[in-house]
Amino acid sequence: MAVPNGKKAFVSHINSHLGKILCSKLTDAEYEVVGTSSEYDGRSTKDARVVQVEDSAVLRKSIMDADLVVYQLEDGIETATSILKVLMNGQYDTEKTFVLVSSTATWFETTAAARAEKEPAEEAEEEEEEAEPEVPTYSEEEYTKRVPHVKYQLWKEVEKLCKKASSATLHTYCIFAGLQYGLGEDKLQPIFKQAWHLTPQGLPVFGNGKNIVPTVHVADLATLVFKLATADAPLDQRYFFAIDEASNTWKDIIDAINLHMGNGRTFKVPPADFILYENIEQFTIDLKLELGKMAEVLEEDEWVSKAGFVENAPKVIQEFKKERAVEPLRVVMIGPPASGKSYLSRELADYYKVPCYTVYDVIQDYSRQVEEFEGELHRLQVVKKEARLREQLAELRAKKK
Repeated sequence: MAVPNGKKAFVSHINSHLGKILCSKLTDAEYEVVGTSSEYDGRSTKDARVVQVEDSAVLRKSIMDADLVVYQLEDGIETATSILKVLMNGQYDTEKTFVLVSSTATWFETTAAARAEKEPAEEAEEEEEEAEPEVPTYSEEEYTKRVPHVKYQLWKEVEKLCKKASSATLHTYCIFAGLQYGLGEDKLQPIFKQAWHLTPQGLPVFGNGKNIVPTVHVADLATLVFKLATADAPLDQRYFFAIDEASNTWKDIIDAINLHMGNGRTFKVPPADFILYENIEQFTIDLKLELGKMAEVLEEDEWVSKAGFVENAPKVIQEFKKERAVEPLRVVMIGPPASGKSYLSRELADYYKVPCYTVYDVIQDYSRQVEEFEGELHRLQVVKKEARLREQLAELRAKKK
């Protein structure tokens, strides 16, 4: 593959939500992209040449030849560790950049740990009403305070190795990415699917739903990775939050999805049932983070969703519909009187989880709109008449003077 700028990049998990967008950005920037894929079939994609993780010799050569290496930790802890050690022990003259995409889940227990430290030595009086505990705000500089979710203990070790690997010729960055959303969805896809199908019980709220969930649009995450990886001069900072500026709770997110696509219903999931949900740690995290260096790295016009999920929910839902190629199901039931149209319509609507409207419903809705229109028209006429009377009264007073 002939590449004008001669730059090479290695990207792990190129078929992932983030991987596809990042490969496209790098290809547009005239990088030759090589990467691994969880769906390897011996063929390369339009944006990257695919190598197998099992072929250690080819994998090692691809990494050593690359000017830029981007590794998503969800693609495997052992491989990430091996790649970092290869780069740390390798001999190369040109400078390389390594970007590790981790998760805010490595901060999952940080808030709880901080609260536990602040508990008074003596218990408060039982009759005293307990106040809602305040959620502390953490900055990127406080990375030493992070306490990971039990599933992410080893992720933290890889993050530390990433920081340690930085040298004069190897520039390493670690990104703590919030819950990714946008462009068709990844971890939130099951929630969006439930909303789209108008599941009768509604959407899940875990606990009281008041936990703050750090989030980031996947396109903004890809832009941050790209700009860190292709910066003209290396940055001194090693750890970065990839988040938007919102502090939405899980209930806020669910309500936004319901408002624009769901049926408005929710149901409470007790802690005992949390284990039944995949990626539950991403939905139950309670962590307030400060938007740090990312706000400086990304220009204002480069952001897709700086204001957060709730503020941009209509756009995010349109992206979901476009990427997933979902369209509303519309069925018209026609037949003679007493042929069972209404019954069959209700059965079909229940089966496909879509609303059912009869001719009577349409007439009633039309009549309601006509009444609302006539009421508004009458109100405007009264307002106009009162304004005209006030003008006439003012003229009469003026003449008397």
